[in-house]
Amino acid sequence: MKYLLDTNVLVWFVSGDERLSQSVVRLMERDVEHCRLSRVSVWEILIKQRLGKLATPGSILDIVEAMGMRLLGLDDAHLQALAALPRAVLTDVFDELLVAQAMAEGLTLITSDQKILKAPIMGLAIIDSQAAV
Repeated sequence: MKYLLDTNVLVWFVSGDERLSQSVVRLMERDVEHCRLSRVSVWEILIKQRLGKLATPGSILDIVEAMGMRLLGLDDAHLQALAALPRAVLTDVFDELLVAQAMAEGLTLITSDQKILKAPIMGLAIIDSQAAV
């Protein structure tokens, strides 16, 4: 199985936040080659850093590279999946893009975002990052 990490999952992992379940931490440490991070998440983190809403221990790109995690770009298939999402299910553009990428790539999205976890989105595999996997 391959996974797409929601932005907050990476931030929690890097900061050692206890809200991230130990099973997700182990999965990220043991199976990093199966974990993907979207460039959309990097963009979101950079915006939050520039606004002073988030600090990371170094460059987010350096952190991702040091972890050995693959970055997922944004391509036409992702945009087609985005266009097919039901209207008004999600209100955050970053969430919508991550959901679309997960669906288009057949990845399981790991998130704690309650809006995503409760969204009635057909074909989306999700793991709650705060629950045992």
